[in-house]
Amino acid sequence: MTRLALSLALVVFASSAPAQTPPAPAPAAPVERTEREVCDAVEAMLAASQFADARALLDDEIARRGVDLRSTSPLAVLRRLTDAMEQRAAPALPPPPPAAPPAPTPAPTAHQDDRTTLEAVSLYATTVSYGLVTGAWLNAQFDISDLKAAPWIPLVGAGAGVVAAYLADNPRAIRRGVPTAMGAGLTLGLLGGAALGVQGWRTGQWGIPTMSTIAWTGATVGLGAGVGLALLTDAQPGVSSFVLSGGFWGAVLGFMTAYAVEEDRHFGSFALAGEAIGVAASAATAGLLHPTHSQVRWMDLGVLAGGLVGTGIGMLLLREERAPFAATVQLGMIGGGVAGFLLGASRGGGSQGASGIAHGLAMHPAVVPLEGGAMLLLTGM
Repeated sequence: MTRLALSLALVVFASSAPAQTPPAPAPAAPVERTEREVCDAVEAMLAASQFADARALLDDEIARRGVDLRSTSPLAVLRRLTDAMEQRAAPALPPPPPAAPPAPTPAPTAHQDDRTTLEAVSLYATTVSYGLVTGAWLNAQFDISDLKAAPWIPLVGAGAGVVAAYLADNPRAIRRGVPTAMGAGLTLGLLGGAALGVQGWRTGQWGIPTMSTIAWTGATVGLGAGVGLALLTDAQPGVSSFVLSGGFWGAVLGFMTAYAVEEDRHFGSFALAGEAIGVAASAATAGLLHPTHSQVRWMDLGVLAGGLVGTGIGMLLLREERAPFAATVQLGMIGGGVAGFLLGASRGGGSQGASGIAHGLAMHPAVVPLEGGAMLLLTGM
């Protein structure tokens, strides 16, 4: 009985005790690869273009072994080789197209009939001169003779002339030929009005205010006539300049004629008549000669040089005789003007039209040898 009771007690104790679970098996230790095995595995991955896997395996082995990436260890060399092969296998992207340069701001197109830069200077010079003349005329009308007060009105007139020229030339440039015609008209009108005013003043008919009014009226009428003729006839700058020079030198020749015939009280009338003849003659021949600016300047230089030569000869040989002296100066001016115009025409080759064919008068010197000498020829075209 005692044994039976002890056996039952052991059974009851065993059934009430907690069940014991067997311990879990320990994780297997990672298999360490040799350097050769790692290199073979990386080689297989590179052959299959598995660059990411090869790089991950190499990074683990390099970190575990403490290999320097810059060393010559096979693992470090394979790691650098993996990067190079991956970069080379990557598709090459085309370089980005260069940025397009900013579109240039279109410059204002110059029209063929726009005035030149030289004519722009002439335009401002003309309007400023007219402002000064108007101011001087107002001084004469108001009898302003104080040296401190007299300059102010002409200066204001000159400033108004600058503003007028700017407004006339902007935003569109003024037409070609108009500024030169304006300057020619103003100068010839002022010269004619001044000659007429001086004539009346010397004969005792007019005083200073009336004389200045005549001169200012001539300048105003001449300025308006120049603008009108330029717009109506499409006058070229060379033609306007040629007419201006003809009128100016005609007035000088008229003055010399009055000196020759001893008409001291009628200098103004002779100068006015000479100016009118010079304007008419130059306007009539401009269509045949087709003068240019350069030819006219050569002509002016020739007239001035010829007049100086004639004056020198007259002072040496004909000082006491007025008529021969004046005639010598006049002949020198005329001869010098013709020679200067021909020289300017030969140097410029004449003016050219739209077809490129030279027009106008052009003189070309030539020397022809002859027996016992030579002959100088001037050929014109």
